[in-house]
Amino acid sequence: MHDSYSPPNFSPQELSITLKDLRSRLQSIPVFKVETMSDKQSIEALKFRAEQRGMELNDATAEFIYRRSNRSIDQLMELLNKLDQVSLVKKRRLTIPLVKETMNW
Repeated sequence: MHDSYSPPNFSPQELSITLKDLRSRLQSIPVFKVETMSDKQSIEALKFRAEQRGMELNDATAEFIYRRSNRSIDQLMELLNKLDQVSLVKKRRLTIPLVKETMNW
């Protein structure tokens, strides 16, 4: 697995930069604050990604996966990739029994 990038929790305007040109350029960059997703939003993102891949992921199975896994969105998507491959090889729908079997849960 790979590490995630965590951006700083401040904007360029909050930096104490003495070089006027650099400060001006940094302050001209748009700043966006991205909030952490709630549990519900993470589950919905998992279901959305599954749907985009052509997988049927019902609420119960999505919640089962979420509650028993690392809740970072990157790792959830990696887990979904693994489950997708297993479901294709075994020609089985993505269900709680398949998830338990695949993940040894």
